[in-house]
Amino acid sequence: MTEQSLPLWRRWLNAFINWFDTGPLVTAPEGTSLPDIPDRVEWARIIPFIAVHATCLSVIWVGWSPIAVIVAVVAYFVRMFAITGFYHRYFSHRSFKTSRVGQFVFGVLGASAV
Repeated sequence: MTEQSLPLWRRWLNAFINWFDTGPLVTAPEGTSLPDIPDRVEWARIIPFIAVHATCLSVIWVGWSPIAVIVAVVAYFVRMFAITGFYHRYFSHRSFKTSRVGQFVFGVLGASAV
């Protein structure tokens, strides 16, 4: 079945899935080769990333306060601990035991650091 013979909703679903998983690590079966994929910038993925970081420059116009700096620093350290001290050590190695609530709380904190 070719891509064009699929229903429209299925083509959109495939495009949506491929947008998240472009498969750069896909290997070709023995004796075959993958098609050449041109190196190109995917602006739809990059613009939101750039925009989030560029909005940090708005501090020049809106100002800052000591409380805002303290909240940012504390949030940074809590999230970094959640990633290194819990998220990785627990979910990868099961280095310690915790309750389901603990798993959920530190899982959410670790995921929020991404």
